[in-house]
Amino acid sequence: MRVPRERSFLLFGLDGKEYSWQGVRLLILVYFGAILFAAVLSPFVYLAIQFWSESFPNRLNSYLAEKDFPRYFDRLRWLPVILLLPWLLRRCGLLSFKNLGFGNTHGYSPALRWTAYGVLLILFAGAGQGLFLGVEYEASLTLAKGLQTLLIAILSALLIGVLEEAVFRGMILRMFYTALKPMPAVLLSSLFFAYVHFKKIPKEIWDDESTAVNLGSGFYVGFWTLLSIGQTFDFVRFLNLFLFGMVLCLLFLRTGSLWPCVGFHGGIVLARSIYDKCFNLPGETSNEFWGSGILLDGYFASILLGLLCLGLLKNWVQKSEHED
Repeated sequence: MRVPRERSFLLFGLDGKEYSWQGVRLLILVYFGAILFAAVLSPFVYLAIQFWSESFPNRLNSYLAEKDFPRYFDRLRWLPVILLLPWLLRRCGLLSFKNLGFGNTHGYSPALRWTAYGVLLILFAGAGQGLFLGVEYEASLTLAKGLQTLLIAILSALLIGVLEEAVFRGMILRMFYTALKPMPAVLLSSLFFAYVHFKKIPKEIWDDESTAVNLGSGFYVGFWTLLSIGQTFDFVRFLNLFLFGMVLCLLFLRTGSLWPCVGFHGGIVLARSIYDKCFNLPGETSNEFWGSGILLDGYFASILLGLLCLGLLKNWVQKSEHED
């Protein structure tokens, strides 16, 4: 299957016949540089917070002192990413909403339509669990809590949808797209998207209750952060994250706009956040086909995402053939 490269998705002013790994090199530099930054700094920050909490206890430092060391590492590695993001966007020529992919709106109907598709996907997954596993309504949910849940879900959907789509589809997909042909770029960026979601370090690797933090702890946690997917790997969850990334990549390449991607991603986050607070699986029931309370960790979700992916892929290929 051959899909021609579109110049509008290429970085560094290249045309459709030129390739460059510069963007991928920048991605590797920032990704590993952030891990090195956190490895060096996290023990000092952690030990300083512990000292502050013991010497001058208050609500804030007591709350911070209870967090485990890997969480300090994870938060600190985001600091250089955030600080370097404007520089990275400038280097890639994406330091504007239009260049990044937010300029091509075509009105708000595509974003709203894809938000509805995301919500419907979660409704289908939740309905399957309800029919075959049984779902219990959260009895403690009140009107006030329901409104609070809805507000938080909407804010989370907007924040996660905009930020993740700007980074993963607006920038990282195009880094691979500039270095490779379209389909390998979609596959690699989707694999990377799935990989970075496996960052939790299991307790057998690090346990705050039995492991003392020293100046080398950041490098130890950084090493296992890179390899954490080998400790926490779950095939169905990885498959669904990969397919989810594929859907979003194809949607962006098909429409030329990030807004439908934000809509679909945000719709998933919105519906899943509400479902999580309003319904429970009895006795933490889970099923390989229907999934658990996460909803998107079963083969039924794989089927839904796979069908959507195939539909977008066919539509993308037909669009490319028509434009040729």
